[in-house]
Amino acid sequence: MSAVGTGLLLAGLAIMAAAQVYVTLKTFAVSALKGVLCFVIPGYALLIAKRQGFYGKFLLSYILGILGIVIGGGLLS
Repeated sequence: MSAVGTGLLLAGLAIMAAAQVYVTLKTFAVSALKGVLCFVIPGYALLIAKRQGFYGKFLLSYILGILGIVIGGGLLS
């Protein structure tokens, strides 16, 4: 169970990081300053994703990442 829990925990973290990088790269196409803010401030990425129209994919990937972290942490405890 330890290997499964660790795998889920790391997969959840990787999914969340990939979602953050995805929003940051899409935002750099709009504005470099907003792209830097998205990379530094995670909450700002949610705001920009909602304004630019790709909020659904971003939120879904964040929720999947959070679930992976929670389930992996639960299996490890």
